[in-house]
Amino acid sequence: MRCGAAMISDVLKYARTRLAALGYVEHQDGFNYENVPRTNLDSRFHVVLGQVNGTKVNQDNQEIEANFMVRVFKSPGRNTPAIVDSSVVVADTIIMDFLKASNRLGQSGLKNIGFNTMTIEPLNDSNDNGVIISISFTALVVFSTR
Repeated sequence: MRCGAAMISDVLKYARTRLAALGYVEHQDGFNYENVPRTNLDSRFHVVLGQVNGTKVNQDNQEIEANFMVRVFKSPGRNTPAIVDSSVVVADTIIMDFLKASNRLGQSGLKNIGFNTMTIEPLNDSNDNGVIISISFTALVVFSTR
């Protein structure tokens, strides 16, 4: 039952909504992000909920920190330094969009979104020309018990 406050499920909804607004399409696999079709890597993302921790609690609400990871894919190319450079620009764009006050405060039902880490890795050991951009965030959710 939804009590007018945020829910943990809003974290995934927020990530999906923001990435869709940036033109990405979700790779809909609950956990496996390594099976994204290679034919359309540049337009795909994968999001997964990580550890969720209860923090402050009072008479009628509980604050919850929900960690989540967004992965965005870049197709292989011959010029790997250029792919890495463009991947940093993609990460910058996503982080700025997720942290933009008008996106993260109030409209999603979430209390706040914070950036944690970003890595750029090769698609796999045998294909280091394409990359996976992994960005982790923490969402502050306030559960109302009213």
